[in-house]
Parts: sequence; C-alpha cells; structure tokens
Amino acid sequence: MLYADRILAYLVRCLLPGVVAVGGTSQQDYVALYRRMFVTADAEAPFLDRSDLDRIRQPGHSVVGGRPLLEPYGESFELIRHLGPHTRLADLDEAYLDRPVGETIGELRGVRHLERALDR
Repeated sequence: MLYADRILAYLVRCLLPGVVAVGGTSQQDYVALYRRMFVTADAEAPFLDRSDLDRIRQPGHSVVGGRPLLEPYGESFELIRHLGPHTRLADLDEAYLDRPVGETIGELRGVRHLERALDR
C-alpha cells in the first residue's frame, strides 16, 4: 500500500512535471533534500524513468518566493546597492525594523495587501 505524503506529493506535483515551486527559505532546504532522496532511492531500487531522473537531478526546482518588502531610499539604497562581506547590516535594521509596514513598502503596489491585512 502506498501512503501519500508531502514528499510523494512534491514528486508528482512539482519534480516530475518540472514545475518550479516558490516558497520560503526552509523550502529551499527540503526540496534539495527531496531531490537527493529520490536520486538515492532510485539508485538502490530503480523506479524512475531516465527522463524523470534527469529532470529531478536538475537544479532550480525551488526558488525563494515573495516580493520585496522594502523600498530602499537614500542611505539604505546605497547600502543595499553596494552590499558586500563587510556591509554593516545593522544599519538596515535601524532604518526599517521600527517603522510601520506602510512606510517600509513605499510605493511597492505588489505588497500593498500586507498593509491592509495588518490593519485588520
């Protein structure tokens, strides 16, 4: 008997058809793990077609989703524009963390729904 679970659902709905799933940072970890699990399982007990196995081996099945939640301006814009290993990210915290969402998203219309949701 085969029990459907998240891993098998992901195989059928995303990996085999080659659909790229959009999600958060934890999804990036578990999708990579799912891919390794299927490749390893198939090596021990082949169950995938060659084309399916090749598709699962390809990177890019998952991308971090969402839209920008900050509209940088002034010094913050320059800080982000020149991001590097020595950038003081604490400066960004100070510029955005204590501000209401409506101010941080500026004119980003694609995330205006967040401000409305927080008003409820």
